[in-house]
Amino acid sequence: MLSAWRDRLGDVAAECARLDEGFTASATGFAETEAGARAELQRAAPSWADELLTEDGAR
Repeated sequence: MLSAWRDRLGDVAAECARLDEGFTASATGFAETEAGARAELQRAAPSWADELLTEDGAR
């Protein structure tokens, strides 16, 4: 019985590690995409972007 619980806990630990990697990759990708979008907006329409990004700066 102890062996079965150890196997289950090992599976849970492996799944947690897999999810951690996926969430970290996703968050990193999102941050890079958002930064790129902000930079592109700033290049395309600086005065409009300043106003928009200042209102959204809290996020």
